[in-house]
Amino acid sequence: MAVALAWAWHGNWPILPFAILECFSLGLAFMFYCRHAQDRERVVVTPSGLQVDDHSGSKVVRLRFCRIGLRVVLDEATGLIAIHSQGQGSYIGRFLTRPQREQFVKDLRLALKQQDNSVCCQASGVGI
Repeated sequence: MAVALAWAWHGNWPILPFAILECFSLGLAFMFYCRHAQDRERVVVTPSGLQVDDHSGSKVVRLRFCRIGLRVVLDEATGLIAIHSQGQGSYIGRFLTRPQREQFVKDLRLALKQQDNSVCCQASGVGI
């Protein structure tokens, strides 16, 4: 902006509107980046099942899955990790590469086997 003001001072004023437009565009790009910089997925293994938190922009979706009928598979069609239980479903792994997703599925299955499955929760989706 300082360079555009200097050129405008020397009589080349048409540069100024383009500099303002460029600064405005850069500001919009930073706003979009900041809105999605904290996007993440969190998976928590609990004694009663599995909790998935999906943070996207200002929206948080929390799903709870019961251990009864819980399936964790790598979906070949989308390449994402599919989690299904009692009619509820979710796809996670947007921020992982294919090998990382495969390893995550193995680790998640192992963690689910190690937890106590005596208590079961109701599958629900809550938008916060």
